[in-house]
Formats: sequence, structure tokens, C-alpha cells
Amino acid sequence: GVLPNKMAADCDPHDLMWNRRMIIDTIRGGPDGDMVRPQYDNVFCGHTPTILLKVYTSTDPVHMSNVWMLDTGAGYDGKLSVMDYETKEVWQSDPVPELYPGMRAR
Repeated sequence: GVLPNKMAADCDPHDLMWNRRMIIDTIRGGPDGDMVRPQYDNVFCGHTPTILLKVYTSTDPVHMSNVWMLDTGAGYDGKLSVMDYETKEVWQSDPVPELYPGMRAR
């Protein structure tokens, strides 16, 4: 939720966690769009599972422009993802329902 033309330190903590404007802007710009938040080389997002965006069917992290959407739905039926921010290498768990059969999501 980093707002346009603001540094993260100057944003409201609630907006940083819950404002999805940046994700919407990223999706509209497409994978080769301009940097969504040019004051940063990369922006790493969670709290918005990619499987709920309805434009992605994969449980892989989504990288568009300079934004990385890393929440791959572990709170639902997806996977837990971890990424090395320097190399961009990703590791993922098995799908959560396979790890915890019979457990209800969230």
C-alpha cells in the first residue's frame, strides 16, 4: 500500500497493510508497465493472495513492473512462499490442504 509519490515511512501504517491501490495500478499497467512506485527498485507485497485477484490462476508469486506479489494463498488453499530478495529465488510449500488435511482454511 505504498502511496504514489510517498516514501513508506511517510504512509499511514494501516494503508501500508491494507490499501490495495498499488496492486490495482500494477495489474492495470501489465508486466512491462512503468515502475508503479519509482522511488523503489522493488516493492514486496503480502496480504493480498494472488489466487484471489481473479486474473491469475497460479499459486506462484506474481512479478509485474517493480512489484512482487508474494502472498500465494497459504491462508486458503494455496502455498506458503518465501523469496530471497537478492536473488529472487522462490521456495514454496506443498499446497496447505495437503499439509493439513481436514483443516479449514484461515
